[in-house]
Amino acid sequence: MTEQITKQELLNQIESERRRLEATLAQLSEEQVLRPGVEGEWSVKDILIHIVVWEQRMIGWVNQGLRGERVRMLPPGDTWDDVDRWNHETYLDHKDDSLPDVLEQFRQSYLEALSAASNVPEDALLEPGYFDWREGEPLWLVVAANTCWHYKEHDESIRAGLEAA
Repeated sequence: MTEQITKQELLNQIESERRRLEATLAQLSEEQVLRPGVEGEWSVKDILIHIVVWEQRMIGWVNQGLRGERVRMLPPGDTWDDVDRWNHETYLDHKDDSLPDVLEQFRQSYLEALSAASNVPEDALLEPGYFDWREGEPLWLVVAANTCWHYKEHDESIRAGLEAA
């Protein structure tokens, strides 16, 4: 059974986990943010663009769903087993992006993600089966997976990776 949550609780979790992640980032020097090997071969900068890409995917899915469009969460021929490959492709596509550009995208994408979650009607967010493309699962799970749960996961990995370094 899926956990029960309200829209406001979800928004509070998004904001709380983002503040926690940003507090961690605020403690880091530029050298620490750029140092490879924090999470696998990734630097903190690479983790941040990874978060941006997943936030943007979520925003696209939510907006398509709200417009009544067919939502394809997976590219044709791919399965969720391909996530590691997608993440590696994101790393390769963005590893040479400048830190200021990544930080600006990270800031802007969060505002867009929070706005997208805020703008979903509560019933659309919480009711299982509201959207056919969710196959009986509520939309809030997609939002949480690409915001608050994702922020928490990577905050923990950043802290662990830097402690090990």
